[in-house]
Amino acid sequence: CVMTSAPASILMQPCLHLHLRLFIQGYYIGSGMMTSALWNEGVSNDMLLCDHLTIELRDATTFSMLASGDALLYTDGFADISFPAQAANAYIVVKHRNAIQTWSALPMSMNSGTVSYDFSTAATQAYGQNEVEAESGVWALYSGDLVADENIDLLDLPALENDVNQFNYGYYPTDLNGDGNMDLLDFPALEENIDQFVYAHHPVYISFPETFESGSKTSYTIGDVTLSTGSWNFDNALIGTSASDHKTAAAAARVQGEHPDRQLGGGLHCLGDRVRDVVELEV
Repeated sequence: CVMTSAPASILMQPCLHLHLRLFIQGYYIGSGMMTSALWNEGVSNDMLLCDHLTIELRDATTFSMLASGDALLYTDGFADISFPAQAANAYIVVKHRNAIQTWSALPMSMNSGTVSYDFSTAATQAYGQNEVEAESGVWALYSGDLVADENIDLLDLPALENDVNQFNYGYYPTDLNGDGNMDLLDFPALEENIDQFVYAHHPVYISFPETFESGSKTSYTIGDVTLSTGSWNFDNALIGTSASDHKTAAAAARVQGEHPDRQLGGGLHCLGDRVRDVVELEV
């Protein structure tokens, strides 16, 4: 048989190269170096390799995913990855199998060329200053988010305890110090970060205005209501649906007279410590 094909057109897209430096708390051994975790765990024969990372680019306004890929992290903290150039500014997001998800402090231009970013020089390089000082002047991503829920807490302990009790060794997320063994040496960083209530810091997209259409609150008694933009506290306020309520659709917030405990009226307060802006209204 004979195969034919029409002439092909090739679209050349500008390339973006990310040159990153970062350290993982549990792997850090001092003097700007990490242990060869993949070597110790029997995964790689290259002693200069530390581990794998997932790198994402997130839109500066909506925080939606623009690009994602895997990168190799070397023992000196460097990692490189290439993406198609992006028209929008973007945050750099680093994900690792046992560290807390960490975002760059600010979005950056990603339109072409090489972008270098060093998470290790200061806590302020991470969004919310969410890094730990591994040694004087060297900052690292927190270790211990074993269940990948963006928190380091008591839910992460059972996975490590189970692997220690099973005398497991090799390529496991619970090998927090990267020595290839799951043992008592993996607990200190996890326990310290649980005590410090470590969690992921990153912006969350909230679409305003709030129309109050998605929740219900029929009394002025203080209480919380879940709406499309998150959880709101209603103090001497309710969601009105009557003809007299000034609304653009079927519902509106209605706030009444004098607050019982202070010389103010009622109020609405958008709850949640991860929103970009805290929204509060008092009358």
